[in-house]
Amino acid sequence: MRRLRTQLIAAFVVLSVVPLTAIVTYGYFTSEQTFRRAVEHETSTLASQMDRRVNVIAETVGRDMERVGSLPIEAILAGASSEDGQLPEKLRVVLGDNAELLTINVVPDAPEAPSTPSEPAVVADVAVAAPVAAPKPLPSVSPVTAVAPAPRVAPVPSVAAVPPPPPVPDSRQIDAATRAEIDRAIAQTHEAMQAAQEARNQTHAEALEQLRARLEEQRTAGRMADGNAVMKLHSKEFATTIVKNGETIGRLRAQLRGDEVVRRVVRGSASQEGDLVFAVDHEGTLFAASEDEKKKIEDAGLDAIARGGRTADADWVVASAPAAEAGVSFAIARPISESLREMRAVAARNFAFGLGLIGFALIGIVPLANHIARDIETVTDAAEQIAQGKLDTEVRVGSKNEIGKLAAAFNGMARDLRQNQERLLDEERTRREQEIEQRLLAAQYERKSAELEEARRFQLSLLPSSPPSHPELDVASYVHTATEVGGDYWDYLLAPDGTLTLVIGDATGHGARAGTMVTVVKSLFATFTPEDTLSEFLERANQSIRRMGLERMAMALTLARFRPGIVEIAAAGMPPVLIHRAATDTIEDIAIEAPPLGTLPFTYGERSIPVTPGDTLLLMTDGFPELQDPAGDPLGYAAAQDEFAAASKESPRGILDRLSAKAEAWTAGAEPADDITFVAVKVR
Repeated sequence: MRRLRTQLIAAFVVLSVVPLTAIVTYGYFTSEQTFRRAVEHETSTLASQMDRRVNVIAETVGRDMERVGSLPIEAILAGASSEDGQLPEKLRVVLGDNAELLTINVVPDAPEAPSTPSEPAVVADVAVAAPVAAPKPLPSVSPVTAVAPAPRVAPVPSVAAVPPPPPVPDSRQIDAATRAEIDRAIAQTHEAMQAAQEARNQTHAEALEQLRARLEEQRTAGRMADGNAVMKLHSKEFATTIVKNGETIGRLRAQLRGDEVVRRVVRGSASQEGDLVFAVDHEGTLFAASEDEKKKIEDAGLDAIARGGRTADADWVVASAPAAEAGVSFAIARPISESLREMRAVAARNFAFGLGLIGFALIGIVPLANHIARDIETVTDAAEQIAQGKLDTEVRVGSKNEIGKLAAAFNGMARDLRQNQERLLDEERTRREQEIEQRLLAAQYERKSAELEEARRFQLSLLPSSPPSHPELDVASYVHTATEVGGDYWDYLLAPDGTLTLVIGDATGHGARAGTMVTVVKSLFATFTPEDTLSEFLERANQSIRRMGLERMAMALTLARFRPGIVEIAAAGMPPVLIHRAATDTIEDIAIEAPPLGTLPFTYGERSIPVTPGDTLLLMTDGFPELQDPAGDPLGYAAAQDEFAAASKESPRGILDRLSAKAEAWTAGAEPADDITFVAVKVR
C-alpha cells in the first residue's frame, strides 16, 4: 500500500505542476507577443511622425524666405560687419534656426544699358527727346515646395533728376544757331541720364557684392557648408528677390541641407528614455542624434534591421517609416530587454506562488492518500482470505465512498459464494445419484438389447392410434420415424368441456435414449389437467427432467390448447406454429423462443391467438424443414411454409399427405435422417 500511496501523491504533483507550468509559460509568451506588438505600434507611429516633420520644416523655410524677400537689401545688410563671420543680423532674425538648414547664394540681375539717343521727334515744330526705357525685371524662379513672392518691377527713373532741356522756341523764330544749341542740350541730357544709370548699377553691384561676400564668409567659416546632404532634400530650392530703393537688383536662392534637416528631425523627435532615433538613406548613410548613439546603433546592427537586411533583434523593437520627401527611412529602436526581464521575473514569481499552493495542498492530500491506501489494503487482505476459502470473511471499512461500496460488494460476494458452494455440494450429490441411476439403466439396457425392437413398438404404442374427434375441429396427424427408435412424440388431451390440448415434441438424438425421453414426457403429460396452464406444465416438466440428470438429453415441446375462438400456445425449443388465415389467405408463424426441456432453468410463457372458422394450424417437428436432398441441401423453413400455404385450403389429411409427398420427393425416396411429425388442425 505504500507504493499506492506514493503513486497517488506523485500523480497529484504531476497533474498539478504540469498544467501550472503550461499556464505560466503560455501566459509569459502571450504577454511578450502582446507587449512587442504594442511597442511596434507605438514606435511605428513615432517614425511616421518624423516623416511629417520633414514636410513641416520645408513649409516653414518657404515662408521664411518669403519674409526675406519683403526686406530691402539695406535692411538685410544693416548691422553686419565683415569680421564676425555671421549672417547679416536681419537675415538671421528672419530665418532663425532654419538658417542652419540652408545654403544661400546671390544671383544678381543683369544691368540693362540705357537706350541710345534717337533723333528728336518734331511735332508741331517741337523736338522731344525719346524717353529712357525702364530696366526689365528678372523672371521669377519657382522653388520646389515654397512659392517666392512675385518680383517687384523697378519703377522708371524720375526725369526730374536730369536738367530740363531749354525751352523750344517757335519754329518760325529758330535759326541755324538756335537749332544747334537745342541739339547740344539734348545730347547733354542723354549723357546725364546714362551717367545716373551707371551710378545706380554700380551701387546695386556693390550691395550685391557685399551680401555675396557675407554669405561667402559664412560658408568659409563652416556654418553654411553643404556636407553630405540627402539628395531629395538637397534638390529642394527656394528663391526670393533682392530689392534696393524699390528696384529688383537680384535674387537670393536657398537650398535645403538634407543632412541637417534629417539630423534636426532625429534630435527633436520625442521618445522614451533609452530609445534610439535614427535615419538611414538609400546609400546606407546613418544619421543619429549623437556619435555615441550612432556607434551604439551600428554595434547592435539596428540600422541593418531598419533597412530590412537583418531579422529583428530579441532585445530591441525597431520600427521604420520611409520618408518620400527626404529620401530616407526614419527609425526608432526601443530596448525591451529590461521589460522582458521583468515579465520573466513576474512569471517566475507566479510559478513559485503556484508551487507554494501545490505544497499547501499536499498537506491535505497526504492524509487522504493514507486513508484511501489503508481502506484498499483492508479490502485486499479480505479478498485474499476469501480466495483461500474462508467464505465467512467480512470486510470492515467505515468509508461510504467507492471503496466502502467495494467492501460491501466483497461481503455480498462472500455470502453468494457460501450459498453457491452449498448448492454445488447438493448438486454434486444429486449428480452422483443420477450417475448411479444411469449406470444401473445402462446395465439394464445392455441386458435388454434384445428388447430394443419391443421398446420401439412400445414407444409407438405410446402415441395415439388416431386423432381426436371434435365437433368444432378437424385434426389429422402424421409420424414417420427414422430407422432407429424415434424421438418424436405427439399426444392430446380432450377435456370433458370440449377443450382440446395437443402436444408435439422432439427428443434430442435417436434410439433408446430418445425413446426414454419420450416415455418420460409421456408420463409427465399424463399428469396434465385442464386446470393447469401450459407454461406451468412446461416449467414442472423442465424441473422434473433436469432432476433426472439425463446427460445431454433434452426434449423440445409445443403445446396448443383449443378453446372456442382461441388457441393458447406454449413452446420450448420447437419450430414456429404456422397458421393459415382463411379470411386473408395469409400465413402467420407463431415463434416462441425458449430452451428445450431439461437444459436450463427457465420461466416459460404462452400466447393466446384468436382463430376463426376456416383457419388451419400446422404443428411440426424440425425433421421436415431440415430434410436434405441428395446434394446435402436442406429444404428450409421458407420452403416448408410455402408448401403449407399451397396446401392450406385442403383438409388436414390432404395437407399432411401433400407434405409427406414433398418430403419423399425432396429426399428422392431415401430414408430421412430424423423423425418427421405433423399435426394439422382446421377450425370447422
